Amino acid sequence: MRMNDRVKTPHGPGTVIGFECFTEEGKYAGTTRVPSNPSSRVVVELDQPENWAGHAHGYPHYWRSELKKVASQRQQQTEGIEK
Repeated sequence: MRMNDRVKTPHGPGTVIGFECFTEEGKYAGTTRVPSNPSSRVVVELDQPENWAGHAHGYPHYWRSELKKVASQRQQQTEGIEK
């Protein structure tokens, strides 16, 4: 996963906006634009934030296994031209 990737979550489609970040001591340090390690959870801005019960308290964090990367509209258009 990378920043700005379009993904399908258990709460609907959204865009990757960051990754969990931890200190060397393992304390939560917020989010970053680059994953601190391969197991860090992915922060997603949902297209319809009201689908997530905690939407008033920030953005949901998902394990990579919960997400499916989807092609952006631009990628879909490009692939359609190449076919």
